[in-house]
Amino acid sequence: MTSFYDDQLASFDSAYPSLPAPITNRTHCIVWSDWATQANVERAHNIFLDTNYYYWPPSWLNDRPGFFTGSGMPMRFTDVNGSLIDVYQATTQMTDESGQSYPFTIDTLLDRALGPQAYYGVFTANMHNDSDLSPGADAILSSAQTRSVPSVTARQMLDWVDGRNASSFQALSWNGQSLSFSINVGLGANGLQAMVPAQSGGKTLTSLTLNGALISFSLQVLKGVQWATFPAVPGAYQATYP
Repeated sequence: MTSFYDDQLASFDSAYPSLPAPITNRTHCIVWSDWATQANVERAHNIFLDTNYYYWPPSWLNDRPGFFTGSGMPMRFTDVNGSLIDVYQATTQMTDESGQSYPFTIDTLLDRALGPQAYYGVFTANMHNDSDLSPGADAILSSAQTRSVPSVTARQMLDWVDGRNASSFQALSWNGQSLSFSINVGLGANGLQAMVPAQSGGKTLTSLTLNGALISFSLQVLKGVQWATFPAVPGAYQATYP
């Protein structure tokens, strides 16, 4: 596997010397023959996001939209000893060779993510653009645009996930009535949202400040729990539950 990566990355660099080396990957091979070799070799070649887990074959799917690994969220691979590998798996839930119907598949995934089921996810697609026309790709873009869902590249997704992971709540303090904290936002975490409980110990959140100034928040039920959500920007916050 290492020799394949060495040879093909060298060929890429030779063909496209002005472009940076790839940091995301899809290998044209659906089968994984062991546990973690692919992810480890990717990491050794500075590739940090993998889309090779593939929702296939048609006889198994029966045109049912779903999550191949039980989740729609990008997650790091784990090695055989339980340690995390710094490579994200973004499962390919949509293909044009798995007998899936469009726009039924993308509509179902997005509606169940945005609806009360809250089946959140990053829904990865592999649409072969061997010709100018790709009905599946057109359907996916149209469905996402109709629902105001962003369509991004693997590189953009990796940048955002890394930015989210570099973000953090800091200096948390609770005095029985107010929660003080600060937020650090990592590079690339565009549009990052933060959330605090809407209720705590029978008390309800009444105000939220950033650097001493009142800011607005929205109430949202996530997985059956009500939260106050707000744009995560750097600064010092105080949430009051009188």
